[in-house]
Amino acid sequence: MRLCKAFYRDDRGEKRQTDAWYVEFRDHRDAVRRIPAFTDKRASQAFGDKLQELVSLRIADASPDRELTRWVESLPDRIRTRLGEIGLLDADRVASTKPLADHLTDYESSLRDSGATPDYVRKTAFRIRTVLDGVGAAFLTDLSAARVSAYLAELRTKGREVKQPDGTTIRKCIGAKSSNHYLASLKSFANWLQQERRISENPLAHLSALNAKTDRKHVRRALDQNELQRLLTAARTGPMRFKVSGEDRYWLYRIAVETGLRSNELRTLTRSKFELAGERPTITVEAANAKNRKAATLPLRPDTATELRAFLSNKLPTAAVFKLPRPENIVVMLRRDLEAAGIPYRDETGRVADFHSLRGAFATMLLQFGVDVRTAKELMRHSTIAMTADVYACTFRETLHDAVRKLPSLAGNESQRMRAVVGGEKNLPENLPDLCARPCSTVQRRSMDRGRASSSQPITIIGGYDESKCNPTNEHVACATLEKLPPRGFEPLSPA
Repeated sequence: MRLCKAFYRDDRGEKRQTDAWYVEFRDHRDAVRRIPAFTDKRASQAFGDKLQELVSLRIADASPDRELTRWVESLPDRIRTRLGEIGLLDADRVASTKPLADHLTDYESSLRDSGATPDYVRKTAFRIRTVLDGVGAAFLTDLSAARVSAYLAELRTKGREVKQPDGTTIRKCIGAKSSNHYLASLKSFANWLQQERRISENPLAHLSALNAKTDRKHVRRALDQNELQRLLTAARTGPMRFKVSGEDRYWLYRIAVETGLRSNELRTLTRSKFELAGERPTITVEAANAKNRKAATLPLRPDTATELRAFLSNKLPTAAVFKLPRPENIVVMLRRDLEAAGIPYRDETGRVADFHSLRGAFATMLLQFGVDVRTAKELMRHSTIAMTADVYACTFRETLHDAVRKLPSLAGNESQRMRAVVGGEKNLPENLPDLCARPCSTVQRRSMDRGRASSSQPITIIGGYDESKCNPTNEHVACATLEKLPPRGFEPLSPA
Protein backbone atom coordinates (compact mmCIF):
# COMPACT_ATOMS: atom_id res chain seq x y z
CA MET A 1 0.00 0.00 0.00
CA ARG A 2 1.29 3.45 -0.87
CA LEU A 3 0.05 7.03 -0.91
CA CYS A 4 0.21 9.12 -4.00
CA LYS A 5 -1.34 12.09 -5.70
CA ALA A 6 -2.94 12.08 -9.09
CA PHE A 7 -2.43 14.55 -11.90
CA TYR A 8 -5.01 16.06 -14.20
CA ARG A 9 -5.29 18.81 -16.80
CA ASP A 10 -7.48 21.82 -16.17
CA ASP A 11 -9.67 23.67 -18.69
CA ARG A 12 -6.68 25.41 -20.17
CA GLY A 13 -4.85 22.13 -20.63
CA GLU A 14 -2.33 22.73 -17.93
CA LYS A 15 -1.18 19.77 -15.79
CA ARG A 16 -2.15 19.99 -12.18
CA GLN A 17 -1.88 17.85 -9.04
CA THR A 18 -4.89 16.86 -6.94
CA ASP A 19 -5.29 18.21 -3.45
CA ALA A 20 -6.44 14.83 -2.06
CA TRP A 21 -4.19 11.85 -1.54
CA TYR A 22 -4.88 8.50 -3.17
CA VAL A 23 -4.40 5.10 -1.58
CA GLU A 24 -3.02 2.49 -3.95
CA PHE A 25 -3.27 -1.13 -2.79
CA ARG A 26 -3.92 -4.70 -3.96
CA ASP A 27 -7.38 -6.08 -3.08
CA HIS A 28 -8.40 -9.66 -2.17
CA ARG A 29 -8.38 -10.58 -5.87
CA ASP A 30 -4.81 -9.26 -6.22
CA ALA A 31 -6.02 -6.42 -8.40
CA VAL A 32 -4.41 -3.00 -8.04
CA ARG A 33 -6.90 -0.44 -6.77
CA ARG A 34 -6.60 3.28 -6.32
CA ILE A 35 -9.13 5.04 -4.10
CA PRO A 36 -9.22 8.77 -3.29
CA ALA A 37 -8.65 9.48 0.38
CA PHE A 38 -8.30 12.87 2.12
CA THR A 39 -6.30 16.06 1.76
CA ASP A 40 -4.55 15.32 5.05
CA LYS A 41 -1.69 12.85 4.56
CA ARG A 42 -1.89 11.39 8.08
CA ALA A 43 -5.62 10.72 7.77
CA SER A 44 -5.04 9.19 4.36
CA GLN A 45 -2.33 6.91 5.82
CA ALA A 46 -4.76 5.72 8.56
CA PHE A 47 -7.36 5.18 5.87
CA GLY A 48 -4.94 3.01 3.89
CA ASP A 49 -4.14 0.92 6.99
CA LYS A 50 -7.85 0.22 7.50
CA LEU A 51 -8.18 -0.78 3.86
CA GLN A 52 -5.38 -3.27 4.36
CA GLU A 53 -7.31 -4.74 7.31
CA LEU A 54 -10.40 -5.11 5.15
CA VAL A 55 -8.37 -6.88 2.47
CA SER A 56 -6.89 -9.28 5.03
CA LEU A 57 -10.34 -10.11 6.41
CA ARG A 58 -11.68 -10.69 2.91
CA ILE A 59 -8.87 -13.10 2.13
CA ALA A 60 -9.48 -14.95 5.42
CA ASP A 61 -13.26 -14.87 4.86
CA ALA A 62 -13.72 -13.28 8.30
CA SER A 63 -16.03 -10.56 9.55
CA PRO A 64 -14.77 -7.17 10.75
CA ASP A 65 -14.78 -6.53 14.47
CA ARG A 66 -16.87 -3.86 16.12
CA GLU A 67 -14.22 -1.15 15.90
CA LEU A 68 -13.63 -1.73 12.19
CA THR A 69 -17.38 -1.91 11.56
CA ARG A 70 -17.92 1.46 13.19
CA TRP A 71 -15.12 2.90 11.08
CA VAL A 72 -16.79 1.63 7.91
CA GLU A 73 -20.13 3.15 8.94
CA SER A 74 -18.44 6.51 9.56
CA LEU A 75 -16.95 6.69 6.06
CA PRO A 76 -18.36 9.14 3.52
CA ASP A 77 -21.01 7.72 1.22
CA ARG A 78 -18.80 7.91 -1.89
CA ILE A 79 -16.03 5.84 -0.32
CA ARG A 80 -18.40 3.24 1.10
CA THR A 81 -20.06 2.88 -2.29
CA ARG A 82 -16.66 2.43 -3.99
CA LEU A 83 -15.59 -0.25 -1.48
CA GLY A 84 -18.83 -2.07 -2.19
CA GLU A 85 -18.21 -1.93 -5.92
CA ILE A 86 -14.78 -3.59 -5.65
CA GLY A 87 -16.12 -6.21 -3.23
CA LEU A 88 -14.43 -5.18 0.02
CA LEU A 89 -17.80 -4.47 1.63
CA ASP A 90 -20.94 -6.60 1.59
CA ALA A 91 -24.16 -5.21 0.23
CA ASP A 92 -25.59 -4.87 3.75
CA ARG A 93 -22.69 -2.62 4.72
CA VAL A 94 -23.24 -0.51 1.67
CA ALA A 95 -26.92 -0.27 2.62
CA SER A 96 -25.98 2.05 5.43
CA THR A 97 -25.48 4.72 2.78
CA LYS A 98 -29.21 4.70 2.04
CA PRO A 99 -31.30 7.50 3.53
CA LEU A 100 -33.26 6.58 6.66
CA ALA A 101 -36.48 7.28 4.79
CA ASP A 102 -35.69 4.39 2.43
CA HIS A 103 -34.91 2.08 5.35
CA LEU A 104 -38.23 3.04 6.95
CA THR A 105 -40.07 2.17 3.74
CA ASP A 106 -38.42 -1.26 3.80
CA TYR A 107 -39.40 -1.67 7.46
CA GLU A 108 -43.03 -0.89 6.68
CA SER A 109 -43.02 -3.57 3.99
CA SER A 110 -41.52 -6.01 6.49
CA LEU A 111 -44.27 -5.27 9.02
CA ARG A 112 -46.99 -5.82 6.44
CA ASP A 113 -45.37 -9.08 5.32
CA SER A 114 -45.33 -10.29 8.94
CA GLY A 115 -49.11 -9.89 9.19
CA ALA A 116 -49.37 -6.60 11.08
CA THR A 117 -52.62 -4.71 10.66
CA PRO A 118 -52.63 -1.62 8.39
CA ASP A 119 -53.48 0.55 11.40
CA TYR A 120 -50.48 -0.75 13.35
CA VAL A 121 -48.15 -0.18 10.38
CA ARG A 122 -49.49 3.35 9.92
CA LYS A 123 -49.11 4.30 13.58
CA THR A 124 -45.65 2.77 13.90
CA ALA A 125 -44.33 4.49 10.77
CA PHE A 126 -45.86 7.81 11.86
CA ARG A 127 -44.13 7.66 15.25
CA ILE A 128 -40.76 6.75 13.76
CA ARG A 129 -40.99 9.40 11.04
CA THR A 130 -42.00 12.07 13.56
CA VAL A 131 -38.93 11.47 15.72
CA LEU A 132 -36.52 11.11 12.79
CA ASP A 133 -37.71 14.43 11.38
CA GLY A 134 -37.56 16.00 14.83
CA VAL A 135 -33.92 15.04 15.43
CA GLY A 136 -32.93 15.76 11.82
CA ALA A 137 -31.68 12.22 11.18
CA ALA A 138 -31.24 11.61 7.45
CA PHE A 139 -28.80 8.67 7.55
CA LEU A 140 -28.06 5.80 9.93
CA THR A 141 -25.05 7.60 11.35
CA ASP A 142 -27.38 10.42 12.44
CA LEU A 143 -29.36 8.09 14.73
CA SER A 144 -28.27 9.02 18.24
CA ALA A 145 -29.73 7.95 21.59
CA ALA A 146 -29.02 11.35 23.15
CA ARG A 147 -30.80 13.23 20.37
CA VAL A 148 -33.80 10.88 20.48
CA SER A 149 -34.09 11.16 24.26
CA ALA A 150 -33.88 14.96 24.11
CA TYR A 151 -36.55 15.20 21.42
CA LEU A 152 -38.96 12.95 23.31
CA ALA A 153 -38.47 15.13 26.38
CA GLU A 154 -39.26 18.17 24.22
CA LEU A 155 -42.47 16.50 23.00
CA ARG A 156 -43.51 15.94 26.61
CA THR A 157 -42.81 19.50 27.74
CA LYS A 158 -43.24 21.78 24.72
CA GLY A 159 -45.25 19.50 22.41
CA ARG A 160 -45.57 19.71 18.65
CA GLU A 161 -47.96 21.41 16.26
CA VAL A 162 -51.02 19.29 15.42
CA LYS A 163 -53.58 20.16 12.77
CA GLN A 164 -57.19 19.94 13.93
CA PRO A 165 -60.13 18.64 11.82
CA ASP A 166 -61.40 22.20 11.45
CA GLY A 167 -58.10 23.31 9.91
CA THR A 168 -56.67 25.11 12.93
CA THR A 169 -53.28 24.22 14.40
CA ILE A 170 -52.57 23.72 18.09
CA ARG A 171 -49.46 22.72 20.04
CA LYS A 172 -50.04 19.41 21.79
CA CYS A 173 -47.84 17.76 24.41
CA ILE A 174 -47.61 14.02 24.87
CA GLY A 175 -47.65 12.09 28.14
CA ALA A 176 -45.24 9.48 29.42
CA LYS A 177 -47.31 6.65 27.98
CA SER A 178 -47.29 8.14 24.47
CA SER A 179 -43.57 8.86 24.81
CA ASN A 180 -43.04 5.17 25.59
CA HIS A 181 -44.98 4.24 22.44
CA TYR A 182 -42.74 6.47 20.32
CA LEU A 183 -39.62 4.99 21.92
CA ALA A 184 -40.84 1.40 21.50
CA SER A 185 -41.50 1.97 17.79
CA LEU A 186 -38.04 3.47 17.27
CA LYS A 187 -36.32 0.66 19.17
CA SER A 188 -38.18 -1.95 17.12
CA PHE A 189 -37.04 -0.19 13.96
CA ALA A 190 -33.43 -0.12 15.18
CA ASN A 191 -33.64 -3.81 16.15
CA TRP A 192 -34.84 -4.64 12.66
CA LEU A 193 -31.94 -2.65 11.15
CA GLN A 194 -29.53 -4.67 13.28
CA GLN A 195 -31.13 -8.00 12.39
CA GLU A 196 -30.93 -7.08 8.71
CA ARG A 197 -27.24 -6.24 9.26
CA ARG A 198 -27.75 -2.67 8.14
CA ILE A 199 -26.16 -1.44 11.37
CA SER A 200 -23.75 -3.24 13.67
CA GLU A 201 -25.65 -2.52 16.89
CA ASN A 202 -28.80 -0.85 18.13
CA PRO A 203 -27.86 2.67 19.29
CA LEU A 204 -31.15 3.00 21.20
CA ALA A 205 -31.01 -0.31 23.07
CA HIS A 206 -30.08 1.23 26.44
CA LEU A 207 -32.92 3.78 26.45
CA SER A 208 -35.60 2.77 28.97
CA ALA A 209 -39.30 3.59 29.17
CA LEU A 210 -40.79 6.07 31.62
CA ASN A 211 -43.19 5.30 34.44
CA ALA A 212 -46.46 6.08 32.69
CA LYS A 213 -48.46 6.07 35.95
CA THR A 214 -46.78 9.25 37.14
CA ASP A 215 -47.71 11.35 34.12
CA ARG A 216 -51.03 10.45 32.55
CA LYS A 217 -52.28 13.09 30.10
CA HIS A 218 -55.32 11.25 28.78
CA VAL A 219 -57.19 9.48 31.58
CA ARG A 220 -60.47 7.94 30.50
CA ARG A 221 -63.60 7.54 32.56
CA ALA A 222 -66.46 5.10 32.18
CA LEU A 223 -69.95 6.51 31.66
CA ASP A 224 -72.46 5.29 34.24
CA GLN A 225 -75.80 3.72 33.35
CA ASN A 226 -77.73 6.97 33.45
CA GLU A 227 -75.22 8.75 31.22
CA LEU A 228 -75.23 5.88 28.73
CA GLN A 229 -79.01 5.99 28.42
CA ARG A 230 -78.91 9.75 27.87
CA LEU A 231 -76.17 9.36 25.24
CA LEU A 232 -78.14 6.70 23.34
CA THR A 233 -81.26 8.85 23.38
CA ALA A 234 -79.37 11.94 22.18
CA ALA A 235 -77.72 9.95 19.38
CA ARG A 236 -80.94 8.37 18.16
CA THR A 237 -82.85 11.64 18.06
CA GLY A 238 -79.91 13.72 16.85
CA PRO A 239 -79.12 14.95 13.32
CA MET A 240 -76.80 13.39 10.78
CA ARG A 241 -73.15 13.69 11.84
CA PHE A 242 -70.30 12.96 9.43
CA LYS A 243 -72.78 11.15 7.18
CA VAL A 244 -73.77 8.80 10.03
CA SER A 245 -77.48 8.82 10.90
CA GLY A 246 -78.79 9.00 14.45
CA GLU A 247 -80.09 5.40 14.31
CA ASP A 248 -76.69 4.15 13.15
CA ARG A 249 -74.92 6.04 15.95
CA TYR A 250 -77.39 4.66 18.48
CA TRP A 251 -76.54 1.08 17.52
CA LEU A 252 -72.85 1.87 17.17
CA TYR A 253 -72.65 3.13 20.77
CA ARG A 254 -74.94 0.45 22.13
CA ILE A 255 -73.07 -2.49 20.60
CA ALA A 256 -69.76 -0.95 21.67
CA VAL A 257 -70.86 -0.70 25.29
CA GLU A 258 -72.56 -4.13 25.36
CA THR A 259 -69.72 -6.06 23.72
CA GLY A 260 -66.56 -4.02 24.37
CA LEU A 261 -65.66 -3.96 20.66
CA ARG A 262 -63.13 -1.37 19.56
CA SER A 263 -63.92 1.21 16.89
CA ASN A 264 -61.76 -0.47 14.24
CA GLU A 265 -63.40 -3.82 14.98
CA LEU A 266 -66.84 -2.27 14.66
CA ARG A 267 -65.78 -0.73 11.36
CA THR A 268 -65.11 -4.18 9.87
CA LEU A 269 -68.36 -5.87 10.96
CA THR A 270 -70.63 -7.15 8.19
CA ARG A 271 -74.18 -8.46 8.44
CA SER A 272 -72.98 -12.07 8.19
CA LYS A 273 -71.01 -11.69 11.45
CA PHE A 274 -74.27 -11.34 13.44
CA GLU A 275 -75.94 -14.60 14.52
CA LEU A 276 -79.24 -13.38 15.95
CA ALA A 277 -81.34 -16.55 15.83
CA GLY A 278 -81.68 -18.89 18.77
CA GLU A 279 -81.34 -18.39 22.49
CA ARG A 280 -77.65 -17.40 22.37
CA PRO A 281 -77.10 -14.62 19.81
CA THR A 282 -73.49 -13.70 19.01
CA ILE A 283 -71.15 -11.38 17.09
CA THR A 284 -68.00 -12.75 15.46
CA VAL A 285 -64.80 -10.77 14.95
CA GLU A 286 -62.31 -12.21 12.48
CA ALA A 287 -58.70 -12.66 13.52
CA ALA A 288 -57.46 -10.28 10.83
CA ASN A 289 -59.60 -7.47 12.29
CA ALA A 290 -58.99 -8.13 16.00
CA LYS A 291 -56.27 -6.29 17.89
CA ASN A 292 -54.83 -9.49 19.36
CA ARG A 293 -55.07 -11.24 15.96
CA LYS A 294 -57.40 -13.89 17.38
CA ALA A 295 -60.91 -14.61 16.17
CA ALA A 296 -63.58 -14.09 18.82
CA THR A 297 -67.28 -14.86 19.12
CA LEU A 298 -68.96 -12.58 21.65
CA PRO A 299 -72.40 -13.07 23.21
CA LEU A 300 -75.24 -10.60 22.76
CA ARG A 301 -78.14 -9.84 25.06
CA PRO A 302 -81.32 -11.54 23.78
CA ASP A 303 -83.32 -8.30 23.85
CA THR A 304 -80.54 -6.55 21.92
CA ALA A 305 -80.59 -9.30 19.30
CA THR A 306 -84.36 -8.98 18.92
CA GLU A 307 -84.11 -5.24 18.22
CA LEU A 308 -81.09 -5.72 15.95
CA ARG A 309 -83.05 -7.93 13.58
CA ALA A 310 -85.13 -4.95 12.49
CA PHE A 311 -82.07 -2.70 12.18
CA LEU A 312 -80.19 -5.22 10.01
CA SER A 313 -83.13 -6.50 8.00
CA ASN A 314 -82.30 -4.43 4.90
CA LYS A 315 -78.55 -5.19 4.80
CA LEU A 316 -76.91 -7.80 2.60
CA PRO A 317 -74.69 -10.43 4.26
CA THR A 318 -71.52 -8.80 2.91
CA ALA A 319 -72.62 -5.23 3.62
CA ALA A 320 -70.84 -3.21 6.31
CA VAL A 321 -73.07 -2.65 9.32
CA PHE A 322 -71.50 0.72 10.19
CA LYS A 323 -69.99 3.24 7.78
CA LEU A 324 -67.77 5.13 10.15
CA PRO A 325 -65.90 8.37 9.45
CA ARG A 326 -62.16 8.81 9.86
CA PRO A 327 -60.81 7.98 13.35
CA GLU A 328 -60.29 11.62 14.31
CA ASN A 329 -63.86 12.44 13.26
CA ILE A 330 -65.30 9.62 15.37
CA VAL A 331 -64.06 11.51 18.43
CA VAL A 332 -65.72 14.73 17.23
CA MET A 333 -68.95 12.86 16.46
CA LEU A 334 -69.11 11.37 19.95
CA ARG A 335 -68.30 14.69 21.61
CA ARG A 336 -71.22 16.35 19.84
CA ASP A 337 -73.58 13.60 20.99
CA LEU A 338 -72.23 13.93 24.53
CA GLU A 339 -72.86 17.66 24.41
CA ALA A 340 -76.41 17.08 23.15
CA ALA A 341 -76.99 14.69 26.07
CA GLY A 342 -75.65 17.19 28.61
CA ILE A 343 -72.66 15.01 29.48
CA PRO A 344 -69.27 16.73 29.87
CA TYR A 345 -66.46 15.35 27.75
CA ARG A 346 -64.02 16.08 30.59
CA ASP A 347 -65.24 15.77 34.17
CA GLU A 348 -64.17 17.79 37.20
CA THR A 349 -61.19 15.46 37.84
CA GLY A 350 -59.87 15.85 34.28
CA ARG A 351 -60.91 12.40 33.03
CA VAL A 352 -62.30 12.24 29.49
CA ALA A 353 -65.08 10.24 27.85
CA ASP A 354 -63.96 9.27 24.34
CA PHE A 355 -65.08 6.37 22.17
CA HIS A 356 -62.75 3.91 23.91
CA SER A 357 -64.47 4.86 27.18
CA LEU A 358 -67.45 2.81 25.98
CA ARG A 359 -65.23 -0.26 26.18
CA GLY A 360 -64.21 0.82 29.68
CA ALA A 361 -67.90 1.15 30.61
CA PHE A 362 -68.43 -2.45 29.44
CA ALA A 363 -65.67 -3.74 31.74
CA THR A 364 -66.86 -1.59 34.64
CA MET A 365 -70.47 -2.76 34.43
CA LEU A 366 -69.42 -6.41 34.18
CA LEU A 367 -67.61 -6.20 37.51
CA GLN A 368 -70.18 -3.85 39.05
CA PHE A 369 -73.03 -6.30 38.46
CA GLY A 370 -71.27 -9.34 39.87
CA VAL A 371 -69.44 -10.93 36.91
CA ASP A 372 -66.23 -12.53 38.17
CA VAL A 373 -63.04 -10.91 36.95
CA ARG A 374 -61.84 -13.97 35.00
CA THR A 375 -65.04 -14.05 32.94
CA ALA A 376 -64.76 -10.28 32.41
CA LYS A 377 -61.20 -10.80 31.17
CA GLU A 378 -62.38 -13.33 28.59
CA LEU A 379 -65.16 -11.04 27.39
CA MET A 380 -62.72 -8.13 27.12
CA ARG A 381 -60.21 -10.41 25.33
CA HIS A 382 -57.36 -9.26 27.53
CA SER A 383 -54.16 -11.20 28.10
CA THR A 384 -54.12 -10.59 31.86
CA ILE A 385 -56.66 -10.03 34.62
CA ALA A 386 -54.71 -6.95 35.72
CA MET A 387 -55.44 -5.26 32.39
CA THR A 388 -59.18 -5.75 32.94
CA ALA A 389 -59.36 -4.86 36.62
CA ASP A 390 -56.72 -2.14 36.91
CA VAL A 391 -56.71 -0.39 33.53
CA TYR A 392 -60.23 -0.63 32.10
CA ALA A 393 -62.58 -1.07 35.04
CA CYS A 394 -63.44 2.23 36.73
CA THR A 395 -65.10 2.80 40.08
CA PHE A 396 -68.15 5.02 40.52
CA ARG A 397 -68.51 7.06 43.69
CA GLU A 398 -71.93 5.59 44.34
CA THR A 399 -70.45 2.10 44.09
CA LEU A 400 -67.89 2.94 46.75
CA HIS A 401 -70.59 4.15 49.14
CA ASP A 402 -72.74 1.09 48.45
CA ALA A 403 -69.78 -1.18 49.12
CA VAL A 404 -69.11 0.43 52.52
CA ARG A 405 -72.78 0.19 53.48
CA LYS A 406 -72.61 -3.59 53.05
CA LEU A 407 -70.12 -3.89 55.92
CA PRO A 408 -71.58 -5.11 59.26
CA SER A 409 -72.05 -2.58 62.03
CA LEU A 410 -69.36 -3.09 64.65
CA ALA A 411 -70.11 -0.30 67.10
CA GLY A 412 -73.68 -1.09 68.31
CA ASN A 413 -73.60 -4.73 69.36
CA GLU A 414 -70.05 -4.54 70.66
CA SER A 415 -70.76 -1.58 72.95
CA GLN A 416 -73.99 -3.21 74.14
CA ARG A 417 -72.19 -6.47 74.83
CA MET A 418 -69.55 -4.67 76.88
CA ARG A 419 -72.27 -2.98 78.94
CA ALA A 420 -73.90 -6.34 79.53
CA VAL A 421 -70.68 -7.87 80.87
CA VAL A 422 -70.16 -4.95 83.22
CA GLY A 423 -73.74 -4.30 84.34
CA GLY A 424 -75.30 -7.77 84.55
CA GLU A 425 -78.23 -9.51 82.95
CA LYS A 426 -80.59 -6.59 83.07
CA ASN A 427 -78.42 -4.70 80.58
CA LEU A 428 -78.43 -7.44 77.92
CA PRO A 429 -80.24 -6.42 74.72
CA GLU A 430 -82.99 -8.69 73.48
CA ASN A 431 -81.38 -9.17 70.04
CA LEU A 432 -77.88 -9.96 71.26
CA PRO A 433 -76.61 -12.90 69.19
CA ASP A 434 -76.12 -16.14 71.04
CA LEU A 435 -72.41 -16.64 71.66
CA CYS A 436 -72.71 -20.28 72.73
CA ALA A 437 -72.04 -22.49 69.78
CA ARG A 438 -72.50 -26.04 71.09
CA PRO A 439 -75.42 -27.68 72.88
CA CYS A 440 -74.83 -28.96 76.40
CA SER A 441 -75.75 -32.55 75.54
CA THR A 442 -73.10 -32.64 72.82
CA VAL A 443 -70.35 -31.53 75.16
CA GLN A 444 -71.44 -33.98 77.86
CA ARG A 445 -71.58 -36.84 75.33
CA ARG A 446 -68.08 -36.11 74.08
CA SER A 447 -66.79 -36.00 77.64
CA MET A 448 -68.43 -39.29 78.51
CA ASP A 449 -67.18 -40.93 75.33
CA ARG A 450 -63.65 -40.06 76.33
CA GLY A 451 -64.13 -41.97 79.45
CA ARG A 452 -63.65 -40.74 82.32
CA ALA A 453 -65.63 -40.06 85.29
CA SER A 454 -64.27 -36.93 86.70
CA SER A 455 -65.68 -34.33 88.92
CA SER A 456 -68.02 -31.84 87.36
CA GLN A 457 -68.04 -28.21 88.27
CA PRO A 458 -70.80 -25.77 87.45
CA ILE A 459 -69.74 -22.85 85.26
CA THR A 460 -71.25 -19.49 86.07
CA ILE A 461 -71.15 -16.74 83.41
CA ILE A 462 -70.38 -13.16 84.39
CA GLY A 463 -73.32 -10.89 84.38
CA GLY A 464 -75.93 -13.11 86.02
CA TYR A 465 -76.10 -16.23 83.89
CA ASP A 466 -76.46 -19.30 86.14
CA GLU A 467 -78.14 -22.68 86.01
CA SER A 468 -81.28 -21.59 87.78
CA LYS A 469 -82.08 -19.09 85.10
CA CYS A 470 -81.41 -21.41 82.17
CA ASN A 471 -84.10 -22.21 79.60
CA PRO A 472 -84.42 -26.04 79.66
CA THR A 473 -85.67 -26.16 76.07
CA ASN A 474 -82.58 -24.50 74.69
CA GLU A 475 -79.54 -26.36 75.88
CA HIS A 476 -76.42 -24.28 75.70
CA VAL A 477 -72.93 -24.59 76.97
CA ALA A 478 -73.32 -21.45 79.02
CA CYS A 479 -76.28 -22.96 80.84
CA ALA A 480 -74.82 -26.43 81.28
CA THR A 481 -72.69 -28.26 83.77
CA LEU A 482 -69.48 -28.98 81.94
CA GLU A 483 -67.22 -31.84 82.76
CA LYS A 484 -63.51 -31.33 82.88
CA LEU A 485 -61.67 -33.40 80.33
CA PRO A 486 -58.89 -35.67 81.57
CA PRO A 487 -55.40 -34.30 81.00
CA ARG A 488 -54.47 -36.58 78.10
CA GLY A 489 -53.02 -34.09 75.67
CA PHE A 490 -56.26 -32.15 75.35
CA GLU A 491 -56.78 -28.67 76.62
CA PRO A 492 -59.79 -28.30 78.93
CA LEU A 493 -62.87 -26.62 77.52
CA SER A 494 -62.99 -22.96 78.25
CA PRO A 495 -66.32 -21.53 79.44
CA ALA A 496 -65.66 -18.48 77.31
